[in-house]
Amino acid sequence: MIRYQKKKIVVNGAQLEYLHNHEDHKTPLLFLHGALADSCMWNRHMIELEDSVSPMALSLRHFGGSAKIGAFGIETHANDVIEVVRKIGCSPVHLVAWSYGADVALLAVLKAPELFRSLFLYELGYPSYLTEEELVLFMADAQAMFGPLFELAGKTKLPEMVEILIDGSGNQKGYFASQPEAVRMAQLAQADTIIKQLNQNEKPDINANALTAIKLPAHVAYGEYSRPLFQLVSASAARNIPNCQSEIITGVTHMFPIEQPVVFSAKIKHFILSV
Repeated sequence: MIRYQKKKIVVNGAQLEYLHNHEDHKTPLLFLHGALADSCMWNRHMIELEDSVSPMALSLRHFGGSAKIGAFGIETHANDVIEVVRKIGCSPVHLVAWSYGADVALLAVLKAPELFRSLFLYELGYPSYLTEEELVLFMADAQAMFGPLFELAGKTKLPEMVEILIDGSGNQKGYFASQPEAVRMAQLAQADTIIKQLNQNEKPDINANALTAIKLPAHVAYGEYSRPLFQLVSASAARNIPNCQSEIITGVTHMFPIEQPVVFSAKIKHFILSV
């Protein structure tokens, strides 16, 4: 299944790894992964989309084969994405992102909108533009999902933390264990990023007013059975971005891109062909 070359690029003092097959004249599309993942999670999606675009997938700093140096946070990662696009010289690109990567993508677009052609986000999680009422609901669910992780963080029980985070993301006890072995192994390989993610202190000001300035065609989706925290943030983003399609995907959770890469890719293709 893996048929994309791993390439290296140095930006902002860190060597990052990205997947790209070859240079061609198709429109570029860049994938950004979520927590406990790296660029390889997008292999099947890239294959599904390569007839329409020139796909690339970046492993963010601290993930996968990218350097594990420097700060960890949405601001740092967004700055890296911006510099990768500039250095490769492939702008404007379609930007597709999931989970933590969706928060990174949103900030990158706010910082450098000229580099991007469109924005496709599945389930954001950074709550800075929620209303007060929404934030109360968000915090209650965040405590339920992340509270056990903070309790274990001091004990550095990383495999257990991976299981808790994936069970929480899949919104089902036992979800981690139910996945194919290859998926579980890929998640466990990124276990060292959990502590960094829990301890990040970057708090970029992504507010509702800022989102109204986004002029790109955008698509924000979330799953019917996803946790309230992902639904709340995604619905708020879709509501505040002016030129944004919103979609609730029936029968799925936060893990939809990994569970059904072909279906997820079809939704991306339908969107980018319409913009």
